[in-house]
Amino acid sequence: HRYVFQNRLKIAGGWWKVESLRKMIALRILRANHGWEDYWSNVHQQAA
Repeated sequence: HRYVFQNRLKIAGGWWKVESLRKMIALRILRANHGWEDYWSNVHQQAA
């Protein structure tokens, strides 16, 4: 999964806080594994 977020991390002039980086990586991997819709469906169900 390194490729999924590696391009994002290498943006010229970019810098990242560790906590923000962890969250971004988790979301990008979730999307790459085709779990995006399931994740948001569960979030909406829990909020209801």
